[in-house]
Amino acid sequence: MKTPDLRRPIPPGRSSGVGPSGPRVLKALLPVAFLSLLFFVDIPLCPMRALFGVPCPGCGLTRATESLLLGEVAAALAYHPLVPVVLPVVAWMLVRVTLVSMGLLRSDSFDPMDRVPMVVWLGLVLVLLAVWVVRISGGLGGHPDPVDPAQGYIARGLLGLADALGLR
Repeated sequence: MKTPDLRRPIPPGRSSGVGPSGPRVLKALLPVAFLSLLFFVDIPLCPMRALFGVPCPGCGLTRATESLLLGEVAAALAYHPLVPVVLPVVAWMLVRVTLVSMGLLRSDSFDPMDRVPMVVWLGLVLVLLAVWVVRISGGLGGHPDPVDPAQGYIARGLLGLADALGLR
């Protein structure tokens, strides 16, 4: 006995959810446009730096990517020594998400990143954190950004509160 097909047919004029369409392309490119605007207006993108006044483990990667794209390898490595490892991974993830959002790639299609064992991802995170600690401590040429916890919003807010209460 043949099993009946219980999937609902796609009504005429409706999209199957695969393939590009104007609204899908706009939705997919909107975050890229927003981040580009923030980049050109020079608004700090790092919440850790804004809150705590300390650069995050990824601080310097944007400038390192820009330097690498301009062919300035030494400058790229000075901004962040892990840019040759992190950039391809992040670029692939962003391109894949954008293509899926645009409908040009199915979300269930093959992704080589799925084949990378979890231990490799954990190792990459540990290396990123280790490099961050070494750079904050002055190693590897130090960090390109100043480390000043007093410039973070939290410290400034607490100092302002202490001033308002007359504790300082």
